[in-house]
Amino acid sequence: MTRKWNKDTPRHFRFTAKFPSIITHEKRLENANAEIFSFLSSLSPIYDKVTALVLQLPPSLSFQEAKPRLEKLSDMLPDDFLYPIEGRHES
Repeated sequence: MTRKWNKDTPRHFRFTAKFPSIITHEKRLENANAEIFSFLSSLSPIYDKVTALVLQLPPSLSFQEAKPRLEKLSDMLPDDFLYPIEGRHES
């Protein structure tokens, strides 16, 4: 699918993608190395057109819980993108 998106969009077009819920909601940012690798690999056909990868956190994940997990996750992620984070817990 992403190969088609690359082919069907002009060179200047930019994508924003959202991390899959298996990473953010099911695994809650822990022990998701394989899923993260798979997600990033799936973007390879449009890699040069991706600007940001959004992390939408589940409402049940507090800031206290999320912060160390996000710090660990940031060490694994490429520096090529912006990483907006949507925290939805009341904290």
